[in-house]
Amino acid sequence: ARASAPSAARAPSRAAPRASGDADKVGTVVGGVAGPDEGPIDESSFGAAPWDPADGEDPIGDEVLLKIVLSQISDQEVNELVWTALGYVKEIELDMETLTGKEVWKPTNVFPKWAAKYPEAPDVIGVTRKYWPEIDAPVKEACAALTRSVADDHKQGLKKTLRRLGWKGYRMDGVTPK
Repeated sequence: ARASAPSAARAPSRAAPRASGDADKVGTVVGGVAGPDEGPIDESSFGAAPWDPADGEDPIGDEVLLKIVLSQISDQEVNELVWTALGYVKEIELDMETLTGKEVWKPTNVFPKWAAKYPEAPDVIGVTRKYWPEIDAPVKEACAALTRSVADDHKQGLKKTLRRLGWKGYRMDGVTPK
């Protein structure tokens, strides 16, 4: 028997609580797609909610972003920040017979199309550092999908945001496979 419990070690959540049926305020969601007669889905109910300063320091504030681009934060931590921003929720599944817990990321607040394609939080960094096609191809696909999901107006946002902290962008001799 398994039970799910929210992780106690989790950082404050960006995700707003959702009532059942809230995910399709405008349209009906069937398999992650609006029904043909229902119109577009109100996407404001998916993904992480805007950060509330009352929750403490923003887990992906400018200083954290700078540490990420300088490789001062582990790849696993970066994956977890991405998953949280996408709307995945970390839970601990408890095996009641052995009393052991396993960390899992559920697509609780993830956009329906993304959740359909990635029901399990995908590695977008390549934490294994194994570049064999069977391992690296899904990472590259998830990373490319994430990149495509960023609106063109925001593609240079990182460079613009971090410039005031002294980051001038990547140099070709400093680029690594990740």
